[in-house]
Amino acid sequence: MEVCDIPATQKEHESSVLSSNLNMIAAIKEENVKLCEMLKEKKYRNYQFDIITHPDLTAMPFNPIGQSFDEQTPENRSLIQTNLQLKQKLLSNYLDKTTNIRASQAIYQPNDSDSEELSSEDDVTEQIKMTTAACYHLFSDIYQLRKENQKAHEQLMIFQISPQTFQDDKKVKFYTGLPNCTTMMAVYRYVTSSYPRLYTRSSTLNLFQKFMIIMLKLRLNLSGDDLGYRFGSTPTTVAKAIAELLDLLYIKLKPFIIWPSQQQRSLTMPIEFKRYFDCKVAVIIDCFEIFIEKPSNLLAKAKTWSSYKMHNTVKYLIGITPQGTVSFISRGWGGRVSDKYITENCGILNKLLPGDIILADKGFNIAESVGAKGAIALTSGSTKNNLQLSAFDIERTRKIAHIRIHVERIIGLMRLKYKILQSTFPLSYFQKQKEVPLVDKVVTICCALINLCPSIVPNN
Repeated sequence: MEVCDIPATQKEHESSVLSSNLNMIAAIKEENVKLCEMLKEKKYRNYQFDIITHPDLTAMPFNPIGQSFDEQTPENRSLIQTNLQLKQKLLSNYLDKTTNIRASQAIYQPNDSDSEELSSEDDVTEQIKMTTAACYHLFSDIYQLRKENQKAHEQLMIFQISPQTFQDDKKVKFYTGLPNCTTMMAVYRYVTSSYPRLYTRSSTLNLFQKFMIIMLKLRLNLSGDDLGYRFGSTPTTVAKAIAELLDLLYIKLKPFIIWPSQQQRSLTMPIEFKRYFDCKVAVIIDCFEIFIEKPSNLLAKAKTWSSYKMHNTVKYLIGITPQGTVSFISRGWGGRVSDKYITENCGILNKLLPGDIILADKGFNIAESVGAKGAIALTSGSTKNNLQLSAFDIERTRKIAHIRIHVERIIGLMRLKYKILQSTFPLSYFQKQKEVPLVDKVVTICCALINLCPSIVPNN
């Protein structure tokens, strides 16, 4: 029978808990011995009766170790009970020894009719016992209240939006799409390093909450009402936070979409690309579309209608490196525009160098425009004019299709990871802000965030 090894971290945790328990039990035992000595020698002045300083019953009068331990075992419960009884007896003796007529008057203010009764020693002793019992119950209540307060605080931290609640990598990946907590905090610090402090003073949301609002909007496409309920704010405040952080994310993350040089490509070229095309592949391109609301303007409606999607869309050209990172994203075009027209007018051809190879689908008839830059465009073969492909074309098409599938995987991953790209964008996202529509900013941010995730293209 195979025995599964316990992880090292779990062993360390169990060892730490066991060591803490043993130390705490030993400390309480030592405290009990000291209490017995104080009762025997009647040295009550060493006892500290301070509820605020020592609110925990197990920490009076000594507190060698401030750690908790398992109180459910019979031995520990008996040990604590003995400790409490000793403290109660010590408190009673202390009050019995030091109480005088003035102290008894402070505890109980008699009137003229019963002043003679309280003057007796028995009545004073009875009053001291009652006060001792009351103190004991107060200590017990404080102890229970502090335990309940700690439990409520832990439950509150689970639902609170703060960096401390996003220490779990699975939680970070679900809510932001980023691989781990370290990456998320690095992006947060980088993006908000130049954030105007003026916005944080007049808003009910702190800076981290605003950052999480925009990430949840991109990742899960939650509505303004939903985000308002989650963050204890109003939809109007949420909309303002999204508008503020969207511009900031666009400015900060756009430089993460990098076009690598030939030397950088050759140093990191995957083996699969080297075997088929040496180190000459510069980019793999494709187009994708996102749905938009139907415009009321007839001209805009015609320009955005996509016969392929049978919907009004905005089309983008995306380019990825052989390593699987997004190296180019165009601005949005109407869904009616052809792939060839976007390629020739979006600016990607200006980045090509002589000898570079660009891989594309058969719908990209860009051989002449790419050739004018001294580069080569390789597309899948087509049987439009021929009845059958030659053996050479079949082999070349197989290689290109095998490699070009990576760009479709990147597009699918981006849609799956950031569900806002699966939605139908309202027309308000096409209002230009500083010459860049909001929809272009959203797509650019999603592409930059994809580059911060592990690549889906294997290097080997």
